[in-house]
Amino acid sequence: GREQLKAWDGNPFTWPVNSIWPYWVEHLDLLDEALQSTRDGWLDHLRRNAFSILTSFPEPPEQFRGRLWDFAFGPKTERQQAQDALGRGPEVLDRLLQEAAAADPERRAIAAEWLGRIGNSAAIEPLMRAVKVETKVEPRDAMLRALESLGGPLDLLLNRETLLCQARQGLAEGVP
Repeated sequence: GREQLKAWDGNPFTWPVNSIWPYWVEHLDLLDEALQSTRDGWLDHLRRNAFSILTSFPEPPEQFRGRLWDFAFGPKTERQQAQDALGRGPEVLDRLLQEAAAADPERRAIAAEWLGRIGNSAAIEPLMRAVKVETKVEPRDAMLRALESLGGPLDLLLNRETLLCQARQGLAEGVP
């Protein structure tokens, strides 16, 4: 197990996916060590490999969910792997819809991008409501992109007058 976590190549596992997670259920302590925060760049690959392992689980173990959510909204280098490890279940969708209304515009943007990647059409209506009230450029753009990938009705949101008004507001805020 430790050797799999330490592997440097992009895919340390040659086993079928359904053969990986049963082993690791018995060795959660190793995954726990690999998911510890560290400033040692040499150990980042341990965490990346742990994310890959956790992605193979039907659902991530409860003890890792909090940290995975932190990583999922954390540094860009680990964000998508942590998101993939959390999966696509209904609890993820519910949490992302809450995050799309968070006070922090970066969290709203990350949630919208993730919703677009998940591909669940249940996110269209909540995203439509959110984008109508969104005032910041980055989250609004992420919401529009998510709606586009989900097949949402963008024509209802994009008209010349609205775009001109938003462009003026954006210019008044200055360069991000």
